[in-house]
Amino acid sequence: MKIYKTISVLFLFAFAICIFGCGGGADKEKLVKYYKSNIEFYKSDDFKNNMGDEAYLKKKNDEILKSSGFENDKEFEEVSKNYEGDAEIVTLATELKAEMDKTIMELEKVKEELNKAGEELDKAGEELDKTLEKDTVGDEETGEIEDTE
Repeated sequence: MKIYKTISVLFLFAFAICIFGCGGGADKEKLVKYYKSNIEFYKSDDFKNNMGDEAYLKKKNDEILKSSGFENDKEFEEVSKNYEGDAEIVTLATELKAEMDKTIMELEKVKEELNKAGEELDKAGEELDKTLEKDTVGDEETGEIEDTE
């Protein structure tokens, strides 16, 4: 009778290991899905059209977390810690970071272009002011402005 109990306990222990092992695989699959979904989102027009809207981005991240099987950021972080050295997860995290860096570089380019356009607009405004000053003559005594044309 003791042998049956021992075998039963060993069987239950082996079954528990299998269940926990499968759970770990499920966690990895959730991480893979999360990273792939985020990478696709960062590449999308949806992201580009809404990148200045923090509330939208937070909502979208929550949607991606939930669709990947995570309840919240905290659960994602806990699971991520278990796979910090996993080659597939590291590759996906690196790809996600590369997409984020690419977006930041694109934003920097746009910022530079806007700064250049602003400088050109300022110069054009100064030239217009000078032209207007030449085209009008002010009567210093009365303060009236007379058009020279």
